[in-house]
Amino acid sequence: MHQRAYRDEVFQQAYSLEPFEFCRGCHAPEADSANEPSVAAADVGVSCLTCHVQSGHVVGTASLDRPHAVLGDARMATRAACAACHQFDFPRVPGQPMQNTLSENERSTAAKTECQSCHMEAVAGSDGTKHRSHDFAVLSDPTMLRSAAKITAAMGKSGDLEITLVADRIGHAFPTGDMFRRLEVRATAVDAAGHVLASAKPVHLARTFADQPTPKSADGLYRAEVRDTRVPAPGKGARVAALKIAPSPSATELRWVVAYQRMDHAMAASFGVDPARDEIIVATGVIHLPSP
Repeated sequence: MHQRAYRDEVFQQAYSLEPFEFCRGCHAPEADSANEPSVAAADVGVSCLTCHVQSGHVVGTASLDRPHAVLGDARMATRAACAACHQFDFPRVPGQPMQNTLSENERSTAAKTECQSCHMEAVAGSDGTKHRSHDFAVLSDPTMLRSAAKITAAMGKSGDLEITLVADRIGHAFPTGDMFRRLEVRATAVDAAGHVLASAKPVHLARTFADQPTPKSADGLYRAEVRDTRVPAPGKGARVAALKIAPSPSATELRWVVAYQRMDHAMAASFGVDPARDEIIVATGVIHLPSP
């Protein structure tokens, strides 16, 4: 995903609407953000140089002299190495986070766990020596996504199907990062033959934004977060999604699904993304209904 930061089709469609220098700084960091990136800079995206060459020095977590000099900087093993691109405010309006991942982590019970612990796990090289993986896998690692939260289901006192989500192997809210990522919680009532008899209106766990007037020092509008229904970061409680479903007497079970989605369906359609193909199933389950 780092290499494809600029070439990603969805980013390109969004960028065509808002071609800001602000965007190029993270998505094409090997170019001068004041100008459109060269083909080479666009192709390389976020590269080795982006993190490991600073002020004319090759930088790593520790100083080395072979095969070439490496300047040691302990911050490379901490969240400070990730902050510039994963914690930032909307342009023009300080204090309105566009991505808030590091703050979510710092306010959680996982605050002492650095980003690299999960996203750059120690792996063995061909010579047997250990090093940090640079795959940065998230969307390509469904197992990681499925371990992010403990998810249970039960019938609530009001008759709703209640899906409870609590952060598990994760250091921030779920989902995090891009402002449009969300979880969709849905359920159906089925009969003994598996025929769908009723469907609940899906519940979406996401950040919601609205346009607000900018301060007097700026013109136009800016986006501000007005609601956050995501799974809270570790130590910040649970999220309960209540699904209203009225199964017929012939229903034998309720089947529920929690799916990770890149964006809502309307936005996906405008970007030419197939929501069903793009989503990742995080959890599924069944509640057996008593016989009438």
